[in-house]
Amino acid sequence: MMRKPRFTFLTAALLLILAACSSIAPAPEGVKDNNEEHPPVQAEIPFLFYRAGDGDSGTAKLGTWDLSRSELAYGDDLYSYKGDHASPLYWSGTTLVLDRQNAVPVSGSDHGYTLQLTDVKQMPEEQEYVFKGFEVAGSGNEENPEYTIQDQEGSYKLTQDELPAFTDRRFYLANATATKDNRGFRLVFTAAPKVFKPGEGWIVVVDYSKNSSTFAVKEFPATGLPFGDMIVSPGNSILDGDHLYVWRSRDFGYFDLKKETFVTQSAIYKDIQDFLPDRKPNPNVDPQIIPVGLVGNVLLLYDPTLYFDESTSGAVVYAYNGETPAGKLLIKGGQLTVYDSNNKQVGEPQTFDSTLTGGERFSFPKVMGDR
Repeated sequence: MMRKPRFTFLTAALLLILAACSSIAPAPEGVKDNNEEHPPVQAEIPFLFYRAGDGDSGTAKLGTWDLSRSELAYGDDLYSYKGDHASPLYWSGTTLVLDRQNAVPVSGSDHGYTLQLTDVKQMPEEQEYVFKGFEVAGSGNEENPEYTIQDQEGSYKLTQDELPAFTDRRFYLANATATKDNRGFRLVFTAAPKVFKPGEGWIVVVDYSKNSSTFAVKEFPATGLPFGDMIVSPGNSILDGDHLYVWRSRDFGYFDLKKETFVTQSAIYKDIQDFLPDRKPNPNVDPQIIPVGLVGNVLLLYDPTLYFDESTSGAVVYAYNGETPAGKLLIKGGQLTVYDSNNKQVGEPQTFDSTLTGGERFSFPKVMGDR
């Protein structure tokens, strides 16, 4: 992982457009209705989508997915960008962190969001991530593991001397967050043995206090952790308090960091399997469900691996209120279809009008609402 991950949350083509109809249509072939009725969720999910401009520039636009009405809408321009650097480095609540070298906020728009510009350091570390208010950079190789946490007050180093748990293991930063009082950090790592053994791994939780300049560390075994190309990272996981949401070996759920166990969210997994029961296996990639956002109690998941035929790919965005379905967006080739909480199609499929930039067209807030 030699290039800098930029906290882009989706990797396939999605468009965000206004859903013109609110009438209920029968589910198309291949989509299964829910057997039980789920009431609509009163929630509006913000998102960004991207449109190309002149030359290598483009514009990031703000949109909303209204789950109660099963509608998409889009509106204000938030910022312009250059090249492939469309998505924010990080998006938490109403704060978006942007690369100063590639993003320019649009003035005169009362959108209610704070756009923070930061200078991205070009460093040789294998892993470098930007969070709200701080950055983490370092390498988790077993020869010389070292990470540096940097915020406005200073830098804090994490090495094998402070963490004996680093000994003879490869470490990967799964996610991180600042404490509510901004006087500390929590870093969550996945770890693999020096000589890799399938199925063997650990979760390591590191809590750092700036007040006492001390680290508190705990670890526990974690079977079924993905490594290699599917390694858990801040771009494909969500850290919410003591819950680390991940896709793990063909099931979905979260690691309970307090109880030191993995909790399978079986109702979510079943709904995902039931939505497209006749889906074709993708010959190019394994199935993967990526947690991409948490807005209040609504968890957002993304499956970029849909396959229809050699010339048509697709994706699904799933929304869940707890483990209860709240809505879905189905992308097939150049069209997007909205579904309600009962897997009923709402309106007709819409034609896309968005630009694939840096491998994506679409971003959600990683975390929004009181946690």
